[in-house]
Amino acid sequence: MAFPKVTDWSDEVYNAGTRGAFNALRDLEKELHRTIEDLRPYNIGLFSKDDVNDVSTMGWVHMKIEHFDYADFNRAVGLRYGMRDDGGGNIMVGENYVMMMPKNYRERVLSERKRVREAQEMAAHNAAAYVHPGDPNAASMREGAKEMVAKDSTTYKVQAKGEPDRGDPNDVPKAKK
Repeated sequence: MAFPKVTDWSDEVYNAGTRGAFNALRDLEKELHRTIEDLRPYNIGLFSKDDVNDVSTMGWVHMKIEHFDYADFNRAVGLRYGMRDDGGGNIMVGENYVMMMPKNYRERVLSERKRVREAQEMAAHNAAAYVHPGDPNAASMREGAKEMVAKDSTTYKVQAKGEPDRGDPNDVPKAKK
């Protein structure tokens, strides 16, 4: 079977899609910030129906048609970016809800996340560095245990008091010939 002839295509272009030119997941926030000045102080996010409850507790709120001062949202904004009403005033793009959060609030959320993560890490380190309080050398052992937990390496040298220094097993001296 032969390929169709190049001349089989008409000189008239009937449908020229723009697929690949605008990707809402990648370009929506940037494009909305560029064209709607009032949205510049906000981060814009796209979230599935399953994610809405989780992200709402973090401070994201639905972008609603009522946020826009356009008499005809669909003509002025919606069709331009493929946005639509979900029937309750919430704006969607495809199957994702468009949500917004002030940029400065987002920075506070990220800062609080970092603080909580560091506190959890410290609690885990303290738990891993447990020393029985009745031990006569508890203070020095606790400091040593904390030091070991804080190291980046996963191998530690543990040696009981009075034992010979075994050193690193990889540092075995070579036999003389």
